[in-house]
Amino acid sequence: MAPWVLQKDIPGILRRAIALTVVAGLLIYLGMNLAGTFSAPPLDLETPIDNSVNAAPDLLVKGLTNPETRVQVNGHETISNIKGNFEEPIILNPGLNVIVVRAIKKYGQTTTLIRNVIFKEQKDISLK
Repeated sequence: MAPWVLQKDIPGILRRAIALTVVAGLLIYLGMNLAGTFSAPPLDLETPIDNSVNAAPDLLVKGLTNPETRVQVNGHETISNIKGNFEEPIILNPGLNVIVVRAIKKYGQTTTLIRNVIFKEQKDISLK
């Protein structure tokens, strides 16, 4: 091939390289967004701590997830704020209580956390 043929084809090679780069970038972008759409939602519980003992019957379940995610505490739907924070008060039964918290995305992906909390009433002891 003559050197002048390669010099004339440089704009075509450059156009193809730019187009390939744009297509590759678009595919990577779409792949990352689809992975986020179909993955399970994050769920972080601040309280209660697993295997804790509570002296009072009332307990506040408190945590964080994505803002658009539905949250259930023991099957009861609770509302998260625009930052994804949620709180749900529950009443404990004496003994072992199993608390199930679910974060559910609109396409059905679910993250479940289970916390065991023991409610042990403190008895007042009077010295008479």
